[in-house]
Formats: sequence, C-alpha cells, structure tokens
Amino acid sequence: MDQGLNVGSGMGTNHHYGYNFREFPPAVFLMRDALKADGRLDEAVAMLNYWTGIQEYRIEPEVGTLQGLMDSWNTTVIPRLIAVMTMDDSPEKAREMKAIKRWMDISLKIVPGTMGGIKEDGCGFHHGGLYPAYSKGGYAGVGTYLRFVNGTCYALSDEARRNFGKGIMAMRNYSNLLDWGFGICGRHPLAGTISSGMKNAYAYLAKSGNPDTGEDIWTEMLRLYEIRKLKYRFQERVRRYGN
Repeated sequence: MDQGLNVGSGMGTNHHYGYNFREFPPAVFLMRDALKADGRLDEAVAMLNYWTGIQEYRIEPEVGTLQGLMDSWNTTVIPRLIAVMTMDDSPEKAREMKAIKRWMDISLKIVPGTMGGIKEDGCGFHHGGLYPAYSKGGYAGVGTYLRFVNGTCYALSDEARRNFGKGIMAMRNYSNLLDWGFGICGRHPLAGTISSGMKNAYAYLAKSGNPDTGEDIWTEMLRLYEIRKLKYRFQERVRRYGN
C-alpha cells in the first residue's frame, strides 16, 4: 500500500498494468480470512478493485468500441473476477458479478472491421489483423472464465459461447494440431503454437454445453481438446527429452 498501490494512486496508467498486477488478486483471495481477521480485508479489496479497474464493467459497452480485447481477456477479466469474489457477500458484489457477465457477453459478439475481437469467420483480431499469438492468451482467459462460472447465473450466453466456439475452431483450422504457419505469426515467429491454457479452453467450452442443441457437453469441442491434449503432451516430452 505504501509503495504506490493504494486507492487513488497517481503512479500512472493501469491499462497495461494487468500483466504485472494479475497475480495480486489471487494472493489476496487466498489470504482473505487472515486479512479479515486483521481488519484489513476491506482495504485490500478496495485496492484490488481500483487497480484491476472493475469500474469499467459498470458501463454497458458497445460492440466495436472495445480496444485491446485480447489483452483484456488475457490479463484483466480473471483478476477482476477474483477481486470481486474476494468481497464479502453483498448486493454490491452481486452487482459487480452481473456487470462482468454483461461485459463478457458483449465482448464476445462478432466485431466489425479491424477492431480487436472475433470476426464472423472466427478469426481473432488484435493490432488490426489476424494475430493468433495474442488470441491464444485471450482465449485462455475466456476459457478460465468459463471454468469459474459454468453452471451459475453468471455463465456466458448461448451467443457468446457460440462465437467463442467460432474463434477456437478457426484456430484449429489454421493450425496443424498445435502449430500455425509462419505467415501469420506476426512479431512472434518462434512461438506459433497453441498453449496449455488455450488447449484447456476447448475443455471448459465443452463443459459449458452445446448452445445449439442444449446438450450438457459440446462433444465437438471435447474431441478437439482430447486430440490437442495428446499432441501437447507429446511436444512437451520432445522438448524435455529430445526425439
């Protein structure tokens, strides 16, 4: 708190601070009982809310106006969710959770033009074009959100899950199981591969149910997860032990 992270700090912008700050909310969440016993939980929650910027979600966004969606899904959604979950149960906590769900549903609508997000054909845009190196982190964040909210009133809408399915299906289509071609790597030429977090997103989406049939398990996504899980384990083995 005395190093510049207090509420109202003028230390600087917190837009890209998500990369550095995202481990704070889980740490505070794990220590919430000790902090509460010490009378410091409210102070810690206020600090998390300020630095994760949950206030942004209280304003209903418009499709096509959200800058840096892949970064937001990757670095701010889960810290904001955990910051809210650290709060004591209250109407304010329920309000913030509803705001997160609304923002997530709208952020996963099909985005026009070159703005970041998911396009009609499933391509994930960032920095004005198809950019899978950023998409995998963003999609991993959406998958983690599904992991936490599946089966609750804060779960993603059918439309949001359907569009997310388009995005990760497109990544499947332009990848050779886990790796995509050099031509779409952008400025990450040596890291063109689906990550473990992105791979798990297939499983969390599968567990959210099929938005078109109403089935409890989206079997197509489950198959994609199982295939990529085996391939990922094989690649990790090769990296560790060689051919």
